[in-house]
Amino acid sequence: MILVAKHKYDKAAIDPWSAVSFGSGLATGLNDMSIGKAVVILALSDFVFSMLGGKRGLFSSLEDEPLENKAMDVVLYCYGNTLGRKWAEKP
Repeated sequence: MILVAKHKYDKAAIDPWSAVSFGSGLATGLNDMSIGKAVVILALSDFVFSMLGGKRGLFSSLEDEPLENKAMDVVLYCYGNTLGRKWAEKP
């Protein structure tokens, strides 16, 4: 489930990029972006990076990452967004 060795990178649900997903969600939340817009940005960025990598189609990087990893990245992104919006709320 959690990456513990480099050779298990492609099979882990949580990997070093999970921290990047959480941080990106936190940044969008701190900028008071709704979770819907944030998820659209996440999907678009995945699409762009897939295109840059020579692949075609939304979430085509699933060939490189297991579905569990993609799902965990989306969950962490949404959690970061929610936490960031709560943190940025004015009392």
